[in-house]
Amino acid sequence: MPGLRSTADEHRPPLILGGLAVGFVVGLTGMGGGALMTPMLIFVFRVDPLVAVSSDVVASLFMKPAGAIVHMRRGTVNLKLVLWLCVGSVPAAFSGALLIQALPFGDSLDSTLKMVLGVALLIASCGLVVRAVLQMVRNRSALGEGAPPCCPRRASSSCAPSPP
Repeated sequence: MPGLRSTADEHRPPLILGGLAVGFVVGLTGMGGGALMTPMLIFVFRVDPLVAVSSDVVASLFMKPAGAIVHMRRGTVNLKLVLWLCVGSVPAAFSGALLIQALPFGDSLDSTLKMVLGVALLIASCGLVVRAVLQMVRNRSALGEGAPPCCPRRASSSCAPSPP
C-alpha cells in the first residue's frame, strides 16, 4: 500500500510519544491498547483504518507479553479466567482477521472500519459510565467514593463509635 512508510517517517517523534502514552495507560489500567492506539492512529495521525488496526495488533504483540510477565510474577492472574477468556477471544480474533482479509480494500472498507471502531468505543464508554453510576448508587454517594472506612453505610456523619 502506498504511503505506509511516509506516515511513519513524517511523524516519528509524535508517534513515539503517542505510543509511550498509550503503553503507560495500558500498563496502569489494563485497558486495551486498541481502544486507545487505533483511534489515535486514525484520528490524530490520519493513518488508514486497516493499517491502524493491523499496526496496533502487531504492536500489542510486544506490549502484552511484557504486562503479562509482570502480572504473572506478582501473582495477580486468575489462570482459569484467562483460559475462559482465551476460549472466546482467540477464535473471534482469528475470525475478525479472516473477515478483514476477505473484504475488498478501498474507501468503503475504511469508512466501515471507522464506523465499527466508533460504535465499539461508544459501547465501551457507555459501559464505563453505567458502571460508575451503579457504583455511586451502591455507595450512596454523589462522587462514588462511599462512606468513610470507619463508618461503613451509616447514616451518621460522625465516625465516633456508637455506645454499646
